[in-house]
Amino acid sequence: MKQNLDIQEVILDLKAISNYLQAKLNKINAVIQSLDSLIEDNEDFISHLISNDSTKKRTI
Repeated sequence: MKQNLDIQEVILDLKAISNYLQAKLNKINAVIQSLDSLIEDNEDFISHLISNDSTKKRTI
């Protein structure tokens, strides 16, 4: 009987650890999505700057 109780406690601990890790993974994924969005915005902005710069005529 004691062994069954120990196994049940281990299972509950593992479920708690799994839930904790899943929450951390969700936060990491949210950060990655934010970074991806920032990178896209910066790439668009840089492309805009480059295209505007290339239309200007330069004189020496």
